[in-house]
Amino acid sequence: SFSDLIERNKIKRLATEIEWLLVHAKSEAVMRGKKVYVKSTAPNIPSRSITTWNISSSLESGNPVFSVIDANSFSHILVTNSPKLRKFYFDPIYGKPSTNGSYLYSIGGYKLKTTVYNITGRIYTCFEADSEKLSGYEKC
Repeated sequence: SFSDLIERNKIKRLATEIEWLLVHAKSEAVMRGKKVYVKSTAPNIPSRSITTWNISSSLESGNPVFSVIDANSFSHILVTNSPKLRKFYFDPIYGKPSTNGSYLYSIGGYKLKTTVYNITGRIYTCFEADSEKLSGYEKC
């Protein structure tokens, strides 16, 4: 259906933007030789209603801000993240995140998860076991 197509495209676009923000923060940390922080105001547990949230990347001082993603651009998508991802950084030597964790987001029958791994530095997006399949993503 048409609304299904819109939901699919919207959640894929959010996945791309979250991955891009994380990869960009990682490369800025290495390039500048400074920690780059990623902050999220998304709730840690799913709420019954859509909440306002944003995810941003910046130097520790908050300036400059490299990237911001917010709920206004992604209406009707429920977003949560691991408590450790409220604020973490990418280190300036290897570009590895200071913690492990996941951003979870869903709309309709689609549920995606973007995970950061601090040992390998890997950033990975997949669809959850109870999600409808999405082309371009593997099951978690």
